[in-house]
Amino acid sequence: MSIIILTRNNFISIVFFGKIIFVSRIIIISYFICEFKSSRKFARLIKEEKYEEALEVALHQIEGGANIIDVNMDEGLLNSEKCMSRFLNLISAEPDIAKVPIMIDSSKWSVVQSG
Repeated sequence: MSIIILTRNNFISIVFFGKIIFVSRIIIISYFICEFKSSRKFARLIKEEKYEEALEVALHQIEGGANIIDVNMDEGLLNSEKCMSRFLNLISAEPDIAKVPIMIDSSKWSVVQSG
């Protein structure tokens, strides 16, 4: 029998027949928030080129406990490479956001390279 235990200090432990076999910190990823296809608000802000407001979306996620920011700009009618590059440059200039790792998420290699 295995039991998963979540502790107060954000650790997860897996106990198997009374022995702890795995201990790890929980990592919270801001998945679906800075993604073009998943967040209508983020998509609208990027389409309208309101990048400063889009940064607030990422900052809100960090303040909410996210350990990694997932950024995705996949959209057929969008210059994804340009948008990814611009948004990540703005993130790198914002210390409260740049302190966490950024996960560059795209199905197009050119978008990943632009990041």
